Amino acid sequence: MRYKDFEFLSNGFEKVSANSKLLACVVESTSGSYGYDWYVDGNLVRRYWENEGAPYKQYGELLPGESEILSILQKDETAILLLVEKLVMPIDDIEALTYDTLKIVWPEAKKKSKFKLW
Repeated sequence: MRYKDFEFLSNGFEKVSANSKLLACVVESTSGSYGYDWYVDGNLVRRYWENEGAPYKQYGELLPGESEILSILQKDETAILLLVEKLVMPIDDIEALTYDTLKIVWPEAKKKSKFKLW
């Protein structure tokens, strides 16, 4: 997922997180990229995105315990789960939740293709 795609989602994240909290994160080990946005009551509180060991998008103050998690995350991408546990809930409790499905329509999908396959 390109970061600009994640920025496109930010309006939706603000709405979904109104009166709640939302952690949106991506881990892509092939490209060495990872990042997350943390929303509270519809407001972006923290954003951190890194590519190949170099931060390239940051917003807000470090969250409690975040610097330790970031140092682990550089060695092990599953450390993103530590952030989930710290901010949201224990990983074991996630399985018991019920989920709503949201449909995302990317801006590029609204454009009609000029190409035909057959």
